[in-house]
Amino acid sequence: MRVLLGACLGALLLAGCGANHELMPLEIGHSWSYLVQADFQNYTGSIKVVRRIAVGGVQGYELHGPFGDARVAWIGDQFVADRLGANRFDPPVPLLSLARKESLRWQGTVFNLDGENTATAMLTQTAATIPVGAQSFKTTCTTLTFKAGSHAIELVTWFAPSIGIVKQEQRTDGIRTVALEWLGEG
Repeated sequence: MRVLLGACLGALLLAGCGANHELMPLEIGHSWSYLVQADFQNYTGSIKVVRRIAVGGVQGYELHGPFGDARVAWIGDQFVADRLGANRFDPPVPLLSLARKESLRWQGTVFNLDGENTATAMLTQTAATIPVGAQSFKTTCTTLTFKAGSHAIELVTWFAPSIGIVKQEQRTDGIRTVALEWLGEG
């Protein structure tokens, strides 16, 4: 479950059926630049949509980012990931839901360097206006609270219409481990 976020951000840049949804527009070759804060360092990284690929039985996308590859898709009204960096999920884990305003539960298996673990997650969503750089964005803020083995991971992602992910933070066992902030397209 190490660096779920970077992979998530690398992955969350949406995909699949309805890939042109305004909360996460996608097309092969498109990329986003981010300020990355990880391991007590700040640097610029980019996430790029590289190809179409099957995810959860539907057409999705593979993204390359600073924390590895992600595989994401829209399945119905849910944006899901079956891979975020070194973590693979069966079934795909939800990252955003267009229909739900309250919470969404997930249960499945996570495969990673630590082996195979049964896991549970809760996705909640709210509307939030946040500053990013010198701009202010009206966003959909999702919080994915994940439990696998002895670890608790919280992934908070802010999606802005026509852009996608403008900010993301990961906390592992209550400690912020990774943060991303949108710098622009390309």
